[in-house]
Amino acid sequence: MLGFLNKLFGGSKTDKDLKKLNPIVGEVNAFQQNLQSLSNDELRAKSLYFRNIIAEHTAGVEQTIADKKAAADATSDVYAKDEIFKEVDQLLLEKNKQIEFLKEFMIEKEPYLDSSLTIQDLAEQVKMPV
Repeated sequence: MLGFLNKLFGGSKTDKDLKKLNPIVGEVNAFQQNLQSLSNDELRAKSLYFRNIIAEHTAGVEQTIADKKAAADATSDVYAKDEIFKEVDQLLLEKNKQIEFLKEFMIEKEPYLDSSLTIQDLAEQVKMPV
């Protein structure tokens, strides 16, 4: 009787979990095979490549934050400093959102698997200026 009910409701919890996780395991295995074909130097280059993309994408915000902090240091008005630091906090939130967007893009679109991809092509895909 219990076996019949399990079949009626789609199997056991383990079966449901395995059914949900198997496609993810396949993606991970494909990703692993692709990375295994790269040499250590190529892997280091990929890491540097992605760090540079993130740095370029957030460079404008970083510069604005540095300018605002310098302006806050230059003023003696406590209220003005408070306003400036509120703006800095907002900019930091924006920067973190940009980084999260890039992370999600990298996970979903997997541009790193395309060896012919250029920074210009990637910039167009994520809609950022180069």
